Amino acid sequence: MSSTAGGVIKCKAAVAWEAGKPLVIEEVEVAPPQANEVRVNILFTALCHTDVYFWEAKELELEKFITHSVPFSEINKAFDYMLQGQSIRCVIRMEH
Repeated sequence: MSSTAGGVIKCKAAVAWEAGKPLVIEEVEVAPPQANEVRVNILFTALCHTDVYFWEAKELELEKFITHSVPFSEINKAFDYMLQGQSIRCVIRMEH
């Protein structure tokens, strides 16, 4: 078992404090895993192009990505659409 098991660890992270601003490399503290969680050692990582897009604070036309919209009471329809290959992204509308 690692000497860090159950304890807080410190590591370096690229932090975006504000959209459009440069990333800052900072030392961060990571809490120990809670119930049903694990801690993994990540050697390499990357950013998804959509993460970069939002970080650069560009306008994103969300309507292009949404193929269906269903009320929360019909949430299972969203899964049916995806399983049938009819939907890429489905918005679930919350009802009052």
